[in-house]
This record gives sequence, structure tokens and C-alpha cells, in this order.
Amino acid sequence: MFSKISFLATVAFAVEPNPPIWDTEKVKIFEPGVATADAQKTINTILAQQGGHDPECNGEFSDGRYALMFKSGSHKELDVEIGFYTTVHGLGRTPTETSLGSLLVQNGDFDFHVGALDNFWRGAENVHVKPAAGTPMTWAVSQASPLRRIHVEGDLNLFQYNTG
Repeated sequence: MFSKISFLATVAFAVEPNPPIWDTEKVKIFEPGVATADAQKTINTILAQQGGHDPECNGEFSDGRYALMFKSGSHKELDVEIGFYTTVHGLGRTPTETSLGSLLVQNGDFDFHVGALDNFWRGAENVHVKPAAGTPMTWAVSQASPLRRIHVEGDLNLFQYNTG
């Protein structure tokens, strides 16, 4: 029995190196106020690949994995919508040290029968969000989608209703 477990552990560690090798093309680090238009374009390009509402191409089975990391400071000019296999991280010591303009996860399917039931494998942590007046932050997810250490200055919707 011990030899089987040892063999399986060896195979598992051989497949995934420890520490893991990061694909630097998929880890994006944003500085406050630097090349804002380029930063927004990068965020939108990743969302186009990993998100969307077209059931034929919504990122659910994509092989892309992205980490969007925001250095301490104000990124209030950026609107960050998160798609599949994408995480957002504020790099400050506390959530209030890294501010985003908006943070959003919409329904994965605008068919009201499905809605957010297919929205998983995404996350956000350690950021401050102050949505525009009258516009709540929306986090419409179903599972495996952590929202940790978030300071929302305004309303937070944990669903999104689309009429049938």
C-alpha cells in the first residue's frame, strides 16, 4: 500500500513542479495611473477570452488562467469585469490601500433559467470598490468564486436578474 501511495505522490509532483512555473504572460501587474488606456484594454481583452455571454464561447472551458494584480493606490479609472479562470488581487496590506473603479461579475448566461449557475472559477480579494452612485457592485456567481477582504463602499448585489 505504501509503495502505491509513494508512486502516486511521485507522479503528481512530477506533473506539477513545486514551486509552480508561472506563465508570466498571464500574470498582469497594474500600477496606479500608469498607461490607463492600455490597462483597460488588457482587462477587456482577457474578459473577451474568459467571459462573455455567448453560450458557444464564454470562456468556461478555456485553458487560459489569469491573475490581475493591482499595486497599492487608486485604479478608480479602471472597470474590472471578471470572467472564468481569472482572479483579481489588491497588493496593499489592507483592502482600502487598493481602489478599483468597479468590480463586476455578470450572469454567465443571460437566459434567465441559467443565470449565474454556470459562473464559477473566478475570484477577487483585498480591494476597495466604490461603485458609481445608483450602481451596485454585482457578484453573480454560483461556486468556487471567492470574494475575500473586499471593502464595498455602496451596495453589493449577489445576483443579477435578467427577465425571461
